[in-house]
Amino acid sequence: MNRLNTHFAVLILFALVFLPWLSLHSFAQGQEDIERLITQLHAEKNPSKKAIFYNEVARGSASIDLAMAERYALEGIVFAKNEKLKKELGTLYNAAAVVRIFQGNNIPALAYMDSAITIFTEIDDKSGLANSLGNKGSIYYMIGNYSQALELQLRCLKTNEALNDKSEIATALANVLGIYYVQKDFKRALDVGYRALSLYNEVNELDGLALISYNLASVHLELNALDSAYFYANNTINYFGKINNAEGIADGNRILSDVFRKQKKFDLALEKINAAIPVYKEIGGMHKQAEALSSLGMIYLDQKRYAECIPVAKEYLRIAREIQTPQFERDALKLLMESHQGLGQYKEAMMYVNRYIPLRDSILNEENMRAQEELKTIFETEKKEQENEALKLEGQLLEADLQQQKYYILILIIAIGLITAVGFILFRQNKIVAKTRTVELEQRLLRTQMNPHFIFNSLTAIQSFVYKSDPRQAGKFLSSFATLVRAILDNSREEYISLTKELKWLANYLELQKLRFDNRFEYTIHIGDEIIPENIEIPPMLTQPFIENALEHGFRNISYLGQLDIYFELKGDSLEITIKDNGIGLSTETQPSPSNHVSHAIPITKERLLLLNKNKREKIIFSMESNDRQGVSVRFTVPLET
Repeated sequence: MNRLNTHFAVLILFALVFLPWLSLHSFAQGQEDIERLITQLHAEKNPSKKAIFYNEVARGSASIDLAMAERYALEGIVFAKNEKLKKELGTLYNAAAVVRIFQGNNIPALAYMDSAITIFTEIDDKSGLANSLGNKGSIYYMIGNYSQALELQLRCLKTNEALNDKSEIATALANVLGIYYVQKDFKRALDVGYRALSLYNEVNELDGLALISYNLASVHLELNALDSAYFYANNTINYFGKINNAEGIADGNRILSDVFRKQKKFDLALEKINAAIPVYKEIGGMHKQAEALSSLGMIYLDQKRYAECIPVAKEYLRIAREIQTPQFERDALKLLMESHQGLGQYKEAMMYVNRYIPLRDSILNEENMRAQEELKTIFETEKKEQENEALKLEGQLLEADLQQQKYYILILIIAIGLITAVGFILFRQNKIVAKTRTVELEQRLLRTQMNPHFIFNSLTAIQSFVYKSDPRQAGKFLSSFATLVRAILDNSREEYISLTKELKWLANYLELQKLRFDNRFEYTIHIGDEIIPENIEIPPMLTQPFIENALEHGFRNISYLGQLDIYFELKGDSLEITIKDNGIGLSTETQPSPSNHVSHAIPITKERLLLLNKNKREKIIFSMESNDRQGVSVRFTVPLET
């Protein structure tokens, strides 16, 4: 059976299946074969055979040109839908999903795979269903949900065993091996690996033999059985060489590199990994590029070649984030942390430490949760065994008492485990609720900052300069407006920004408001002599809601020139920010309440400060009061980080 392979865990190789039982031709890898298939596709008149050719081109080009594979898979889906070809449509959904996996787009891949599973279930196609279940299990494996991955792979294995398809049974076993590997259950991994190897030998399937040889090399490498790892790695290269699979040869070179690194043969390790990396870049497999960069970075780190390790680790980090794989991101951060530490660049090292530790702990928490589930299963099994033993020894009171004590201890352990799990779930829910409140507050704050009246009136004022043939002034204000909008969007996502940025957007904002209000007010920004703006960080746009209040409420319908003063002053270890206006003040008797403007400044600010002050010893203090003569004073006292 023909299949395409890809590499997703730290060392283990997974089989992803393109349902070749639908194929009319042998697996095409060369560019000439692909072009021949495309010619046949365009010439074919029979709808069912045409859909088959779409699948052939998609799977045949996946190891050569991912963009081409994606194009023909998606075109095939549209064609099969229009022609109402269900079996072929399920196959093409599977093909599109595997292409997405190769691209590192796991979420769309899951959606395509679910569509394939639904179709194969409806038409009772067990072979197609088995392969789709296996591929979906591979996706869950990649995103770290190993329990779900194992369940799907075992369902795939059971279905293939019912079909007595030795080749597909071996493929499912290879994937189960991958899950046991990442769970560090190496005994089971070797058991299923040797069984798969035997089946592949029976059917004389070279690509399967190459795949399982790689997997066995990976397990032996993890066990530090380096001679066995070397043996199976060389077998990997030989088998992939016989089927002219450059990517598979690169996989073999990469694992040989890891073997040589453990043997401290660094020159050979570099030679092998540098032979693999260009192949992965050409093919476009993001996961394998990440794995290879990880291996290269570790070699440099072992040799204390820290300066050479840093750019490799940064590229590794970029790819890890692009394919949304937290384990890769964690390992890349660790490489950067240790490299900068090795160079004595402790500030940079600490920056990566602060990013590495939370991510490491997050992954560890998920692994602990999975371990608790496995422990719960073990406890349930032991409970049944103990109950059976108690029945056999019912006549012996002492033994019965002993079994009862064990039973109570088991219940207590399970209860503690469940309480721990429930507590963790509640903790996560509280974090999610807090995060949701933060996002809602940011959105509400952004809506107040992006007041539609302000935007409309600003653009109208700019338009008037254009009509008055004053392009210089129009351009000036249009540039200020664009800068302001960009600053609002950028700053709304940050918890703290530099005072320099705050002053820059504030000046832009006030200039545009002057334009909007036709210069009916003046403003002054006072900065204390001892203040160095670039060295001070504050929450962004604290002042904006109250400046808007002054303009919308305080200066509305006044008969004199409005004056707005904003002060930034150091008071001990805090920055004091004061906004003063000479408007109508806080009196509800004299203050107009225009129906088209509702102030959200105070409640939003209080909610925002509640979140900002959470878990902080020094709090941001907010107050608002009427001035002696007229107007309002708003004051923030912001503790400075020391």
